[in-house]
Amino acid sequence: MNKNYIKFYVPSTRDGGIPLDDETTRLLVKKVEIQFAQKFGGFTAYPAFGGWYSQDKNTIIQENITIIESYYSCNDDEALRFSVNLAREIAKEWNQEAISIETREGIEFVSQ
Repeated sequence: MNKNYIKFYVPSTRDGGIPLDDETTRLLVKKVEIQFAQKFGGFTAYPAFGGWYSQDKNTIIQENITIIESYYSCNDDEALRFSVNLAREIAKEWNQEAISIETREGIEFVSQ
């Protein structure tokens, strides 16, 4: 039984709370789904709602998110490195303060 998993929290906002339009959000989710399927062999995606405190905006940002989850058989470092690189790319492209990646070891907030 494989117990190694990674979750990627796909945002639906940019620039500290500005909503992405539905098509852009769909394409962003699809990008992560494709990358996870190619790297890990598959994924599960499900909607969630979350919030975080933005020090830049001095407020709580709330948003719909999509969690993309995969179990993997490669080593932990390889899976985390792959996911962190993808998170940095998306954080930079969409001006995110951070993107969350979760493993069985905990959560990491990846910034640009």
